[in-house]
Amino acid sequence: DAMSRLAVPDPRPLRLHGKRSDNGAEDIERIAQASRLTEAGKVGAQLDGSDKADFLRRAVAYVHASRWEAYSLALVEALAYGVPCVVSASCSIAHALQAADAAVIVDPTPDGIASGISAILRSPQRYSDRAVQFVRTGLTWPAIMKDYLLQIENLGRGRLEPL
Repeated sequence: DAMSRLAVPDPRPLRLHGKRSDNGAEDIERIAQASRLTEAGKVGAQLDGSDKADFLRRAVAYVHASRWEAYSLALVEALAYGVPCVVSASCSIAHALQAADAAVIVDPTPDGIASGISAILRSPQRYSDRAVQFVRTGLTWPAIMKDYLLQIENLGRGRLEPL
């Protein structure tokens, strides 16, 4: 539904790939038809290995609209490839991405996602460069362990809010 809300329609194709979930390919295709996006989109199975790498290298953007996921491996892979990302504010990693200006953080609503896609399309190289930098500096083992140990300390003190 977000694609139909873009202020300036984008002619590039929408590609959705992944495992079957509660919202399977049939559901996505039904939404695409209702939004008149069937010509612009394709729903496919999960991609692995070189197929996934090729897919990410060609991607203009990656949208991670999860409402509950913490640190998505698919999201981290897209960031590592320098794919500009639109990420739900509900994801645990969103705060760190926003602080590094490494992704566009949005509410996981059609309007929020459309706004994020528009921001990416206006400045793709900016987000690509910062995504790669974020992975190189913020997702190293020393950085991850420092954050992890701080979270354990905070839990020991009864603090549950995100860092």
